[in-house]
Amino acid sequence: MDEQKKYETIRKLVDNGGSKECAALKLGVTRRHINRMIHGYKEKGKQRKICASLKKITPMVLEL
Repeated sequence: MDEQKKYETIRKLVDNGGSKECAALKLGVTRRHINRMIHGYKEKGKQRKICASLKKITPMVLEL
């Protein structure tokens, strides 16, 4: 799934409220995973991304 779409969905959910159920269905993940994504968004914002191929959370690398 597109990381930008995930980020935008979670950002809108946190900023405007809404249904975690609807967000989970839209992204094709569980509500539990939505809660994890919200926690990560609140902690680190866009600097946190999920690396699906490694199944772990990794920080985004910024090139200078």
